[in-house]
Amino acid sequence: MEIESSIPFYTELQDLIENREFKRTLILWLKFLKSYTNKEIANFSGESLQNVKNAIVKWETQGTIEDKPRHGRPPEFSIELEETIIVKQMEDRFKPAIEIFRELNTEGCEVSYDKVKRVIRETFIKSSAPLRIRISEENKAKRLLWIENHTKWRKPKSSKGKALREDSTR
Repeated sequence: MEIESSIPFYTELQDLIENREFKRTLILWLKFLKSYTNKEIANFSGESLQNVKNAIVKWETQGTIEDKPRHGRPPEFSIELEETIIVKQMEDRFKPAIEIFRELNTEGCEVSYDKVKRVIRETFIKSSAPLRIRISEENKAKRLLWIENHTKWRKPKSSKGKALREDSTR
């Protein structure tokens, strides 16, 4: 019986456990209410000792466990638009990025050409077929014959070592 089927709401539970604020709350609970040491908390929670220390310092200095708002430019577009680019690329693997860019713009999606190229570059691995040497049927037959004739060839064992050992025992 698998653990996923025995626990109701298993995926929701996993998401909760992976939540950063939940982990910090657990660390603070173990530290201040259960009086665990930092090392015991790290062993119990599965977090590194440094993460445990950081969570405690964050609480003591800022009085909160929440992350501050992040700075920087927000993403240009949504994940759905990125998936649209991937679908268009999958329709024809040899379609150039400029063509996908033009199609998206005619459909009303505002996206830059550079972003289309970046999504394609990050998503798809360039690959090429292995180089194949074309061999005529006549040469194939000759190679096969040569291999069959030479598979039984073995290097002769040297008898020098045996002769030296026999001389030294006399």
